[in-house]
Amino acid sequence: KLERLAQQNNRNQDALNALALIAESKNLLDKALIYRDRIQEIDPFNAENLKFIVKIYDAKGDVEKRNTYIQKILSFAANTDIGREVKQQYKL
Repeated sequence: KLERLAQQNNRNQDALNALALIAESKNLLDKALIYRDRIQEIDPFNAENLKFIVKIYDAKGDVEKRNTYIQKILSFAANTDIGREVKQQYKL
C-alpha cells in the first residue's frame, strides 16, 4: 500500500520515509537510497533525511559520498541537534 501511495503521490514524504525505513530495516540500502533521494528532491533541507543518507553511505563503506552529505548537513544545520549529532558521531 505504501509503495502505491508513494507512486500515486510522489511528493508524499511520509510514505517515502516509511518505505525507506522498511528498506533500511531489511538492509536493502540501495532501495532505501532511492526513497531517500526522492525525499531530498522534495525537501533538500531535510537534515533528518540527510542524516539517514549519511548512515547508508557509511554502512556501504562509501566514505566520499558520506562526507559529501555530512558537509551538506553542516552547511545549514551545524548548530542543530542533528548537526551536533553528526559532528559527534563522525568526530568532526
